[in-house]
Amino acid sequence: MKKIKKYMLFCLSILLFLLLLVYLIPVFEKLESESVEGSQCWMKELDDGLFLSEIILPGSHNCAARYARLPFFSRCQTLGIREQLDAGVRYLDIRLAQDNDRLKLVHGSVDCTESGAFWAGALSLDTVLEECCSFLLENSSETIIFTVKKERGGDSTSLLEKTLSGYIGRSPEMWLLTDSIPRLADARGKLVLFRRYPDEASLGMASGIPFSWTEQGGKSQVFLHTAEEKKDFFSLWVQDRFHYGTEDKWNAFLKGMKDGETGSTSASLNFLSTTGPYFAGHPFRYAKELNERLLSVPFEEEKGWIILDFITPVLSQHIYQANRGID
Repeated sequence: MKKIKKYMLFCLSILLFLLLLVYLIPVFEKLESESVEGSQCWMKELDDGLFLSEIILPGSHNCAARYARLPFFSRCQTLGIREQLDAGVRYLDIRLAQDNDRLKLVHGSVDCTESGAFWAGALSLDTVLEECCSFLLENSSETIIFTVKKERGGDSTSLLEKTLSGYIGRSPEMWLLTDSIPRLADARGKLVLFRRYPDEASLGMASGIPFSWTEQGGKSQVFLHTAEEKKDFFSLWVQDRFHYGTEDKWNAFLKGMKDGETGSTSASLNFLSTTGPYFAGHPFRYAKELNERLLSVPFEEEKGWIILDFITPVLSQHIYQANRGID
């Protein structure tokens, strides 16, 4: 009996430790996020004739994962969607899963949630779109690159496409649906839909701009630091080494700056986000160091869209100020 009690006490101790690790530690992991004047409308200074791919954009990786189940492993941001947009973020990495006849935001196998409360419900696409549309109505000079990934393999791509199309149909005037990269003049005040899945529902241009790439993973495939993916009307250059440690990731990021191409027929995505080389990742640990490095380096070969975990207004400004003519 004593052995059983000791064993149960040991198991309880392990469980409490894991709960502390997974839920309590992230509460104290925060970055400075003071607002920056002018970030809500920084794009108003840009030339209408620019293609979106020619603009240096700050983006947020797993943008909805401010609150998520198992936050130690899955949280990727400290700002909500509207806070990110106000901070100057213009690329949203949207991960969706089917939720009966609706869509919800997820990160891998876990749900993103409405709040940090243990009992909080899943974050719905309705909430995210409401915040995006509200922002654009107040800041008509801006645009939002809305890049959607079907996060769970068991979901039907065709059904997800049709469900998303239903959401878009509620406010069609807020969307720009096309199959090629638009100019800023056409995108101002709009959500521009990009998709990381095939158009299995045969929606054509209504399905959005094709924007998928082969997952790059970890250090066993270093030749894929920056990979070119051919699309119908443009080439996509991507650096997204999400299983790298700090040094490998930083070097890959710098290489992405050099290798990626941008222009009317090419777009470049350079991710600074990583979960690390281990089985169970902790995005905050790596983002804290990598983001500090980014702030300390003056841009010289900047191009394309730069995607971060735990983005802040200061980091966002550091990126978008690399565009010519923006103070």
